[in-house]
Amino acid sequence: MHENGVMTDDVPLDELPAELADRVRAATAHAGYRSIHPHDDGYLVYAHAGEQVVVMDIAMAENNSVAERTETFSASDVVEATVRGSEGELEVVDRGGRRRLSVPAALAERLA
Repeated sequence: MHENGVMTDDVPLDELPAELADRVRAATAHAGYRSIHPHDDGYLVYAHAGEQVVVMDIAMAENNSVAERTETFSASDVVEATVRGSEGELEVVDRGGRRRLSVPAALAERLA
Protein backbone atom coordinates (compact mmCIF):
# COMPACT_ATOMS: atom_id res chain seq x y z
CA MET A 1 0.00 0.00 0.00
CA HIS A 2 2.81 2.35 0.85
CA GLU A 3 6.32 2.68 -0.38
CA ASN A 4 8.61 4.40 2.14
CA GLY A 5 5.55 5.80 3.88
CA VAL A 6 4.11 7.42 0.73
CA MET A 7 1.24 6.12 -1.38
CA THR A 8 2.73 4.92 -4.66
CA ASP A 9 1.69 6.26 -8.05
CA ASP A 10 -1.38 5.05 -9.89
CA VAL A 11 -1.08 2.18 -12.34
CA PRO A 12 -3.23 2.46 -15.49
CA LEU A 13 -5.90 -0.25 -15.68
CA ASP A 14 -4.66 -1.39 -19.08
CA GLU A 15 -1.22 -2.20 -17.59
CA LEU A 16 -2.67 -4.90 -15.31
CA PRO A 17 -2.74 -8.53 -16.47
CA ALA A 18 -6.01 -9.07 -18.38
CA GLU A 19 -7.50 -11.34 -15.70
CA LEU A 20 -6.92 -8.72 -13.00
CA ALA A 21 -8.12 -5.84 -15.15
CA ASP A 22 -11.37 -7.72 -15.86
CA ARG A 23 -12.01 -8.22 -12.13
CA VAL A 24 -11.22 -4.58 -11.35
CA ARG A 25 -13.55 -3.40 -14.11
CA ALA A 26 -16.34 -5.65 -12.80
CA ALA A 27 -15.96 -4.41 -9.21
CA THR A 28 -15.58 -0.74 -10.11
CA ALA A 29 -17.62 -0.42 -13.31
CA HIS A 30 -19.51 2.75 -12.37
CA ALA A 31 -16.82 4.37 -10.25
CA GLY A 32 -16.37 8.10 -10.48
CA TYR A 33 -13.02 7.57 -8.79
CA ARG A 34 -10.69 4.59 -9.20
CA SER A 35 -7.05 4.37 -8.15
CA ILE A 36 -4.71 1.39 -8.57
CA HIS A 37 -1.42 1.06 -6.66
CA PRO A 38 1.28 -1.63 -6.73
CA HIS A 39 1.36 -3.65 -3.51
CA ASP A 40 3.54 -6.67 -2.74
CA ASP A 41 3.05 -8.97 -5.77
CA GLY A 42 -0.26 -7.42 -6.75
CA TYR A 43 -2.28 -4.24 -6.54
CA LEU A 44 -4.50 -2.28 -4.19
CA VAL A 45 -7.54 -0.77 -5.85
CA TYR A 46 -9.65 2.00 -4.35
CA ALA A 47 -12.93 3.09 -5.91
CA HIS A 48 -15.95 5.27 -5.16
CA ALA A 49 -19.25 5.08 -7.04
CA GLY A 50 -22.21 6.93 -5.59
CA GLU A 51 -22.78 5.47 -2.12
CA GLN A 52 -20.40 2.52 -2.64
CA VAL A 53 -16.71 2.41 -1.68
CA VAL A 54 -14.53 -0.51 -2.82
CA VAL A 55 -11.11 -1.50 -1.46
CA MET A 56 -9.60 -4.42 -3.34
CA ASP A 57 -6.33 -6.33 -2.89
CA ILE A 58 -5.77 -8.34 -6.07
CA ALA A 59 -2.93 -10.39 -7.55
CA MET A 60 -2.16 -13.36 -9.77
CA ALA A 61 -1.67 -16.51 -7.67
CA GLU A 62 1.11 -19.01 -8.37
CA ASN A 63 -1.37 -21.34 -10.11
CA ASN A 64 -2.36 -18.49 -12.50
CA SER A 65 -5.70 -17.94 -10.79
CA VAL A 66 -6.75 -14.59 -9.38
CA ALA A 67 -6.26 -14.02 -5.65
CA GLU A 68 -8.64 -11.32 -4.53
CA ARG A 69 -9.89 -9.77 -1.30
CA THR A 70 -12.54 -7.13 -1.82
CA GLU A 71 -14.24 -5.02 0.82
CA THR A 72 -17.26 -2.92 -0.04
CA PHE A 73 -18.88 -0.46 2.31
CA SER A 74 -21.23 2.47 2.15
CA ALA A 75 -19.90 6.02 1.93
CA SER A 76 -22.26 6.81 4.82
CA ASP A 77 -20.24 4.34 6.95
CA VAL A 78 -17.32 6.79 6.79
CA VAL A 79 -17.46 8.81 10.00
CA GLU A 80 -14.21 10.67 9.40
CA ALA A 81 -11.98 11.28 6.39
CA THR A 82 -8.64 13.02 6.84
CA VAL A 83 -5.90 14.08 4.45
CA ARG A 84 -2.28 14.69 5.32
CA GLY A 85 -0.28 15.58 2.22
CA SER A 86 -0.59 12.71 -0.29
CA GLU A 87 -2.01 10.33 2.35
CA GLY A 88 -5.61 9.83 3.34
CA GLU A 89 -7.31 7.93 6.12
CA LEU A 90 -10.89 6.85 6.57
CA GLU A 91 -12.53 5.94 9.84
CA VAL A 92 -15.28 3.48 9.00
CA VAL A 93 -18.03 2.12 11.26
CA ASP A 94 -20.05 -0.74 9.78
CA ARG A 95 -20.80 -4.43 10.42
CA GLY A 96 -17.01 -4.99 10.62
CA GLY A 97 -16.83 -2.61 13.60
CA ARG A 98 -14.87 0.62 13.85
CA ARG A 99 -11.55 0.77 11.97
CA ARG A 100 -9.18 3.07 10.16
CA LEU A 101 -8.08 2.51 6.58
CA SER A 102 -5.15 4.13 4.78
CA VAL A 103 -6.31 5.34 1.38
CA PRO A 104 -5.16 7.76 -1.32
CA ALA A 105 -5.71 11.40 -0.40
CA ALA A 106 -8.05 11.88 -3.38
CA LEU A 107 -10.43 9.21 -2.05
CA ALA A 108 -10.40 10.71 1.45
CA GLU A 109 -11.14 14.14 -0.05
CA ARG A 110 -14.15 12.73 -1.95
CA LEU A 111 -15.55 11.23 1.26
CA ALA A 112 -14.82 14.17 3.59
